[in-house]
Amino acid sequence: MHHKTSNHTVWKRSAALILPFVVVGILWLLMKLFVCEIPPDALTKTTMGRIHVRINGYFYETASLPLKLEELRPDDPRYNQSIKDGWGVPIRYSVDGTTVTLLSLGKDNSIGGEGENKDISLSFDPNNYYLEPVEFQHSRK
Repeated sequence: MHHKTSNHTVWKRSAALILPFVVVGILWLLMKLFVCEIPPDALTKTTMGRIHVRINGYFYETASLPLKLEELRPDDPRYNQSIKDGWGVPIRYSVDGTTVTLLSLGKDNSIGGEGENKDISLSFDPNNYYLEPVEFQHSRK
């Protein structure tokens, strides 16, 4: 005996297969529309600000500067402990006397550039922690 499949049953089966994809697609669209992504340059500045705080803490405790950023210990588990910029590249760290410079070469990871490719740097002296405001520099060499 051969049973005839009704159009209604075929539609139900098709819907059961397609519906999960439709739901995932709608959720993805809603996420893209309503979830804010932090722009990479803003994330870089935030990360540099956190590194600045951690270097000052290191300097306060040891009266010296770390030789490399990897020496910084986590200061507060609530905050990002990353030493990478918004593009996933390690932030460059240099010391001249007691002046610390943090540098990101932007999206292209090359000196200079415009837009997302421009460099972002932060220089500070941990001896003057409470005296100098934090100002980020954008180079356009």
